[in-house]
Amino acid sequence: MAGVIQQLKLKSGRLMPMLGIGTYILKGDHLKKIIDHAEFHGYRHIDTAYLYGNNEGIGDILKLLMKSVLLLIYHPWSLKNRGDRNLKPVGLDGRLEFAQQNMNETCKSKEDLVKCNKVLSLGLSNFTNKLIDKILKKAEITPSNLQLECHEIFIRYNLKSYSLPSWSPARPEHHISPDNQISLLKEATVKGITSKYVVKLAQVLLRFLIQRDFVVIPKTDKTNCLKQNVDCFNFYLKEKDMQT
Repeated sequence: MAGVIQQLKLKSGRLMPMLGIGTYILKGDHLKKIIDHAEFHGYRHIDTAYLYGNNEGIGDILKLLMKSVLLLIYHPWSLKNRGDRNLKPVGLDGRLEFAQQNMNETCKSKEDLVKCNKVLSLGLSNFTNKLIDKILKKAEITPSNLQLECHEIFIRYNLKSYSLPSWSPARPEHHISPDNQISLLKEATVKGITSKYVVKLAQVLLRFLIQRDFVVIPKTDKTNCLKQNVDCFNFYLKEKDMQT
């Protein structure tokens, strides 16, 4: 029996599916294939970013899927158009600009997008408690969620109240810290629990976070993994296994 993806209510009142699909490095026909299969298996939550270079492709695909209710999480590069339809922050010489930004002004621009109905809810990514508190002091529209790396060896309970989506639910970010070669999929404890419930390794890792009310956004380029991930809603981990 196929699993049914549960939803979490955001601070904005909107519902966010607790399982999404990450689209990093997915492009072209393969991107379309993955999203088509995801939609078929019940996914209604797609995560992308300007730097992924696939937002236009995803937009084209979504136009064909608007028969369904979809949640798109997008990380924009900038919020104000310079007038030449280029949203990349480049200088007059064409070089990429790296400048310190006023976070409160940036959030004000994002609030304007909500007011003109271009986005439904606002969120933050990779913010610390200190930065979040700074934003909340002046925010007119409270950010609905916080997205960052989160998994069984890096649980972010101190930030949990922000309806946390996890963008690395099955592994540490090895490309950010190459020396960190821990793989949760190879951990003996995880393998033991997997055998006990007769499920896949990734399903145990996803189920653990979902039972702690985290939203998970695993990335996959394999269509068979899409259904396997949804099936993590078909079983429940006992508390003693959650504590292992």
